[in-house]
Amino acid sequence: MEKTNKLYFPGLDALKWILAVRTIAVHTPLFSEWPSFHDIFFQIFGFGVPTFLAISAFLFIRKIDNLEESKMNGYIVYREKRLLIFYVIWWLLMLPMTFDVFFSIATIKEIIFAALFKSTFNGYWFIKALIINTFILYLFRKRMLLIIISVVSIFVYLYCALAYEHLYESPIIKYSPYYSFYYHLAFFAIGGLLARYGKNSFLFTVSIKWLVLLLILLLPLSLIPYCSSIVILLYPVILIPIFARITIKNKDLCKEMRIMSILYYTTHFMIIWLYGKFENNFVSEESTLYSLLSFSSVRFFSTLFLATLFSLLIIRLEKKYPILNYLH
Repeated sequence: MEKTNKLYFPGLDALKWILAVRTIAVHTPLFSEWPSFHDIFFQIFGFGVPTFLAISAFLFIRKIDNLEESKMNGYIVYREKRLLIFYVIWWLLMLPMTFDVFFSIATIKEIIFAALFKSTFNGYWFIKALIINTFILYLFRKRMLLIIISVVSIFVYLYCALAYEHLYESPIIKYSPYYSFYYHLAFFAIGGLLARYGKNSFLFTVSIKWLVLLLILLLPLSLIPYCSSIVILLYPVILIPIFARITIKNKDLCKEMRIMSILYYTTHFMIIWLYGKFENNFVSEESTLYSLLSFSSVRFFSTLFLATLFSLLIIRLEKKYPILNYLH
């Protein structure tokens, strides 16, 4: 197996942070006061979680390609165990919110369905997708197997995206596949292909061409319903090589951005929930404060500020309490 040398890409830490901020913007939801602009903005920039997953796969393949064959099994066990611990910890921490918004009103059938196909607590299908698809990518890491799983997973993604999200005529897909691992396996495959075969795409001249393509072709195509799902597949192909070229000398800053990107994602659901509780239970609807808190920009920046404070607190405390490392 061909060995690669570079394992650390500081620019990808910056990209992860940007994607996490974009996720907070989606869920606040930013610009909701201007529906037309809101729809256009998030149609164009609808690549947050898929690109994040592609980055994870890219870094995972880079890592195992630099390991001896005898050490690979130990590494995948360690990685999967850590992701499972990460999942369980946040499942427990989010129980108050989950009970309020889901368990208190869901039927047993809905709870079982969410546990199997989606998630019982906001957004954490993402962690399930990481756990399952990382293992699948490991099983299909060999050259031809990686190509096969890539072709199959991209076909499955396009079928789900077009048949369910646009045509609504699928005889098989009866619920939104977005929260299922198989929907996002295509992005893991893309990340793996970039890590294994995308060496030329990291050349400076190629990166510039990709950037031009992104600006003049993909952004307008994102506005076309039947094209948007296809375009989302191409964003990681363009963004990962561009950001992988970025050099940031401050490694501590990069590490903080990497940690914050995870903590932003895991905590912002709770922050938004608490924000809504405060807004609805402690502020009069006739007051100026209520109008201010209801404004999406205020909600977005408040959520981002609180998520940043929490993230920085964890980063500082984990030096004294290493167990906090499992929060990210």
